[in-house]
Amino acid sequence: MTESIKTDKELQIRESMEMEERNAKKIPYPKGIFFIMATELSERFSYYGMRAVLTIYMRNVLNFGENKATSFYHIFLMLCYGLPVFWGVLSDSWLGKYKTILYVSILFAIGNITLTLSSIPPLNLPVQEFFFVGLLLMAVGTAGMKPCVAPLGGEQFILPQQENQLKHFFSLFFFVITIGNMISTVITPVFRRDVSCFEMESCYPLAFGVPASIMLLAIVVFLSGRSLYVITQPSGNMLVKVVKCIAYAISNRGNKSGNRSSSHWLDSAADKYDASLIADTKGLLRVLVYYLPIPMFFALYEQLGSRWTLQATRMNGRIGNFSIKPEQMQVSNAILMFIFLPFFQYCIYPIMGKCGVCKKPLQRMVIGGILAALSFSVAGIVETKIEPAIRSRPADGLTVLNLVNNVPCPVSIWLNSSSSAKEPAFTIKPNDFLTLPPLNFRDNEIPVLARILNENCLNSTIQGLTGQWRGNLNVTPTAYQTAKISFSSDKTLSVKPLPFEDDFIKSKDGNARVRFVVSRENSGFKLKGDEGIMKVTLTSVNGDGVTKSFLLLRAEGDAMFSDTDEVPDDRYIVTLQTNKRDLRLNSTYKFLNGGSYVLVMHDDIPEGEVRSQMVTVTPPNNIHILWLFPQYVLMAWGEILFIVSGMEFSFTEAPASMKSVLQAMWHLMNACGNLIVIIAAQNHGHNFHSQASEFFTFAGLMLLDSIVFAFMAWGYKYVSTEENKSVVVH
Repeated sequence: MTESIKTDKELQIRESMEMEERNAKKIPYPKGIFFIMATELSERFSYYGMRAVLTIYMRNVLNFGENKATSFYHIFLMLCYGLPVFWGVLSDSWLGKYKTILYVSILFAIGNITLTLSSIPPLNLPVQEFFFVGLLLMAVGTAGMKPCVAPLGGEQFILPQQENQLKHFFSLFFFVITIGNMISTVITPVFRRDVSCFEMESCYPLAFGVPASIMLLAIVVFLSGRSLYVITQPSGNMLVKVVKCIAYAISNRGNKSGNRSSSHWLDSAADKYDASLIADTKGLLRVLVYYLPIPMFFALYEQLGSRWTLQATRMNGRIGNFSIKPEQMQVSNAILMFIFLPFFQYCIYPIMGKCGVCKKPLQRMVIGGILAALSFSVAGIVETKIEPAIRSRPADGLTVLNLVNNVPCPVSIWLNSSSSAKEPAFTIKPNDFLTLPPLNFRDNEIPVLARILNENCLNSTIQGLTGQWRGNLNVTPTAYQTAKISFSSDKTLSVKPLPFEDDFIKSKDGNARVRFVVSRENSGFKLKGDEGIMKVTLTSVNGDGVTKSFLLLRAEGDAMFSDTDEVPDDRYIVTLQTNKRDLRLNSTYKFLNGGSYVLVMHDDIPEGEVRSQMVTVTPPNNIHILWLFPQYVLMAWGEILFIVSGMEFSFTEAPASMKSVLQAMWHLMNACGNLIVIIAAQNHGHNFHSQASEFFTFAGLMLLDSIVFAFMAWGYKYVSTEENKSVVVH
C-alpha cells in the first residue's frame, strides 16, 4: 500500500514537471536577455581590460612605488565591492534596476574616457588628478552594476513556468563574465606593450581607450533593448528592513514594553515587525557568523591583479619569439576555472562523497582556504628564487664595485694595499669583470694594489709596460660603480673608476637596461676633436634587423658614455660609429630581460679595433614566468572550494527572502579583504623584509584563519529546507 502511494506521488510530480516544461515552451524566450547579456559582456570587457594593466600603469607611468600602486589598486577594488550595498538600496527603494544600470553605465563610461584622456601625453592634462577622478567614477559605476544586472535579467522570465530557463540564464551569465574577463585580459596587455603611440614604446591610451569604446557601445546596446525589458517598480530593499529590525530590537531590548522574556534578542522587535521578518533575520545572522573568516581569503585572492602581477614583471616571459606579458598571467585564473569547475563537480565531489569527506560546503571552504595558503607559500618560494636577481641600494657608506680587466693578462688585486699577503684578495681574468662584495670606503676612497704576476704574459704583449698599480681608488659611497683596469698613455697599469654610478634598478617593462662607455685613455684620438659626435648602434640578430642608436653625449676625463636606455630582450650586433668610420665589435651581445648592463669599449681607432667587456650590474630575470603556474592552479582550486562552496552555503542555508542581503554582504567581505591588503602594503617596509616574507605571512594568516574556520564549522547543524533552495530573484 505504501509503495503504491509513493508511486502515485512520483507520477504526479513527473506529470507536473512535464506540464511546466510544455508551458515554458509555449512562452517565448525573453528577447531582452540578449541585450542584457551584451551589456554585461561589454562592461566586463571594459572593467577587466582596464584592471589588467592598472597596477603596472601606476608603477611605470605614474611612478608610484610598488606598495603605493598596490594600495591604490586595492582601494579601487574595495570601492567596487563595498559600494554595491549602497546601489542595491538605491535601486530597490527608488530608482529601479533599469535606471540604475543606465546611470551607472554612463558614470563608468565617463570614468573610462577620463582615464584614457589622462594617459595621452600631448593633451598635457593634470595626469594624476584625471586618473583618480576616472578611477573613482569607474569604481562607482561598476559597483552599481553588480547588484542590478543579473536580477534585471532574472526578472525577464515568468516563474515558475520558465524556472529551468532561468537557471540556464544564470549559467550563461557566469559564462559571459568569464569570457569578457579572458578576452580583455589577453588583448589589453598587447595594446599596452606591443603597440607604440605618441612617441612612447608602450600605448596605454589604446589599452584604456579600447575598453572605453566598448563601454560606450554597451550603453547603446542597453538602450536599444528598452522596449523589450520587463521592468518592475521599486518595492523596498530587504537590507534596509533587516537593519531597521535589528536596530529596533537593540533599542527596544531594555524597554518594559519589549519582550524581555523571549529566548532571542531579536524577539524584542515583535511589537513592530512581523514574525516572518524576525525569523528570516535570525536565519540570516546565523549564516553571517560564518562570514567572519571570509575576508582573509579575498585578501589573498585579489592580489592576483597586484602583487602577483608585479611578481610576474620580475620574471622572464619569453617562449621562443613570443613573450607572455606579466598581466596576461591573470587570464590563467579564468581558464583554470573553466577547466576545473566541471572536473570538481563531476569527479572530485562524487569521490569525496563516496569517501565520506568534505561533503558539506563549510568543510570544502576550509580545504579551499588551506589551498589558498599553499598557493601563497608557493608564491613565496618562487619569490625567494627571484630576489637574488634584484638589486637594492647598498647600506649607508658601502659601495658595490665592478672591476673590468682590459689587460690581456690576469690581474691580481689586494685591498687596503695589503701586498704583504701571499695570496691576492681577488684575481680577474683577461677581458673579464669581477663584482666585489660591498666595501666600506673611508672618506670615499680605498687603497688598492693591482699587479700582473705573470711576467711572461706581460712581456709577450707590448714591451716596456709596468705591471703594477698602487693608489687610492676614489668611488661614490652607497652606490654601484664600475672601475676599469687598463694601461695608461705612459705604459703603466692603471685602475680608474668610470665617471658615473651604475644603474641597478630593473626595467619596469621587463626590458634590458644598457649604457655604453668608450675609454680612450691610451690613443691619440681627442674626445672633442675633429671626429665629431660618437654613437653606438645596436642591430638585433633575431628581431628582423631592428636598430637602435645611443649617442655618447657626455665626456668626462678619458671616457665618453651614453645615458642608460632600454632595449628589448635580444642578441645584438654592436657598432661604434664616428663621422669617419664604423667599427663593428667582433662579438655579439645578448641583453636579457630585466638585466642592467654597462658595455665598456676600449677603441684603438688607428688599428681599427674595438675591444669590449660587458659588465652585468643587475642579473636578468632568470626565473621563467611559467613557474607561477602552480600557484595559480592552487588558487583556482581554492577559489572553487571556497568561493563556490561559500555561495552554495549562503544560498541554501539562509532564508529565501535574504538572498539579496547575502549577496550584498558577500561583496562587503571582498571589500574587507582588500582593506587587509591595503594595510599590509602601507606597512610593508616596517613589517616585511622582502616580498617573499609578505607572501609567507599571508600564507600563515590564511592557514590560521582556516583552522579557526574549521573549529567554527565543526559544530554547525545544517537546517536547509527546500524553500531556501528555491531560486528567488531580487
